Amino acid sequence: MQKPLTDRKILRAIYACYYDQYAAYNEEDPDRRSSKIWMPIDVDKIAAQLAMEPDILFGRLYYHLNNRHGYAVDDQRPGHENHKMRVDLFAIRIGGDHHCIHFPLLASVLATLEDQNKKYRLATTMSILALGVSLLTLLLKL
Repeated sequence: MQKPLTDRKILRAIYACYYDQYAAYNEEDPDRRSSKIWMPIDVDKIAAQLAMEPDILFGRLYYHLNNRHGYAVDDQRPGHENHKMRVDLFAIRIGGDHHCIHFPLLASVLATLEDQNKKYRLATTMSILALGVSLLTLLLKL
């Protein structure tokens, strides 16, 4: 049985696979996607890259990550006072595009997860080094 992948690994794979395509968006291109910020992704392709079942990847994106990293903001349009707008990380359909990721939000979430991972690894490394120094000191005193 395969160990479940971390959110960071999933988002990093999507980012790596689609960054160049996202950055190459051209308003003049007749075959362009529906929106610059919404990047259509191939869930089956990403799942294959990650060696995971596509339905599990879809569920992680749609039910877990979207709920965890999406947010609500006040609607600033005239006549829409006291309304909240939902900003999703992943949407089933945007315009004519299917399975879309909000790429700027993905980049922000991934940067946060990478930073947290870096801090965790640094703290763990420092703790292991401190333990090693303590054990070495203890052994030298004996």
